Amino acid sequence: MRRRSQLAVWFAVLMLALQAVSACSSGGSEPNATSGAPSAAASSGSAVPLDAQSSSWFDALCPGLTQATALLSGVGGTATTVSQQDIVGAVRQASTVIDKTATRLATLPPPTFAGGAQVATGVVGAMQSAATQMTTSAATFAAIDPGDAAALQAGRTSLQTELLTSLGFLRDLGKIDPAVTSEIAKIPSCSALTR
Repeated sequence: MRRRSQLAVWFAVLMLALQAVSACSSGGSEPNATSGAPSAAASSGSAVPLDAQSSSWFDALCPGLTQATALLSGVGGTATTVSQQDIVGAVRQASTVIDKTATRLATLPPPTFAGGAQVATGVVGAMQSAATQMTTSAATFAAIDPGDAAALQAGRTSLQTELLTSLGFLRDLGKIDPAVTSEIAKIPSCSALTR
């Protein structure tokens, strides 16, 4: 398919993040990744190449998403193979990356496509909230006595839920017209997220 739909691209990004985070838990049910997923918006038709301003904005966003996802995927595994300290470190680092990315995006002019300013405002605000929540969640998880297996397992489950909620900022990207999304996917720094 030559044109990737809005869901095919951004839901793929969300799924990468959700899969990475769900690996933090050693049991329990899989999260319902489709709940709250964006609905497909009507496409305006043919794709129009992004201008430099729009491309620059996404060129700042995509590397941050890639790095945060890589950090979270690095803590994957079961309770017996991933230490509490490793999970806390990865979540804190991912939080820092998300916060720095949001700060950078806030200094850039928003994308110029229809609704681009609203998408930018929503994503930046949600990323800032996510970074704060992730830092708090990491601190709460770090405070658990590592010798208390039951508390640690409950903490892992809570952390997973909190991270899934925090990463919900990716859903704001679902507001982008699919024709625009197909052009975003052509930006080199974003292409890895759409495979």
